[in-house]
Amino acid sequence: MSQELKIEWLPKLRTRYQNRNREGKSRMLDELCADYDYERKYAIKLLRGTVAVPSGRPCSAARWITPFTQFTQLSFENAGDRALR
Repeated sequence: MSQELKIEWLPKLRTRYQNRNREGKSRMLDELCADYDYERKYAIKLLRGTVAVPSGRPCSAARWITPFTQFTQLSFENAGDRALR
């Protein structure tokens, strides 16, 4: 689902989701997951409004990638030094 489509359709889908009973919600989730390859839990959060619509900015996890990769590289470099001794 593109960003523009989310902005246009999410309010409509949320009101439809809120007005349905349990079976209707389940059916709606099945269709949404099949059409857009969403995980069921993500679709539930998206329709309840508890997940913000992605803004295109990098996620906060991107800050952790660099230190982790540096740690991994150092680990492999040190492992190679130990093997030579």
